Amino acid sequence: MLNGRAICLAVLCVFFFASTVLAQSQSAIVEKIYESEGKVREHVDKKVQGIETKVDNLITTVGTLRTDVAENKTNITNMKEDIRDLKGAVDRIWYGILGVLGTLILSIGVIFSSHGGKVEVKQTMWTW
Repeated sequence: MLNGRAICLAVLCVFFFASTVLAQSQSAIVEKIYESEGKVREHVDKKVQGIETKVDNLITTVGTLRTDVAENKTNITNMKEDIRDLKGAVDRIWYGILGVLGTLILSIGVIFSSHGGKVEVKQTMWTW
């Protein structure tokens, strides 16, 4: 009986030491998992932070582009108004030229018709 008790005690001791060693190895595995999780979290946080920085830069760029687009729209509107004003000025100049030419043609016609189609050239002398 003594041998049976000793064997049971020895088996219990072996199981105790085995469970202690396994528990330590399990805790080491759990710690490794936590370390790996921490490294993964740090890596993901760095990547997310980089992406957030890029998004912030894009937001800034979009804001700048909106400002530029608004400014360009204003410039285009001003250019359209300037072109309209220039077109009006050119039209007025053209109408003036046509008026002068029309008056000249009418004057020549009146001169020809009043002299019977003959034009007299008189030479005058200016004295001072």
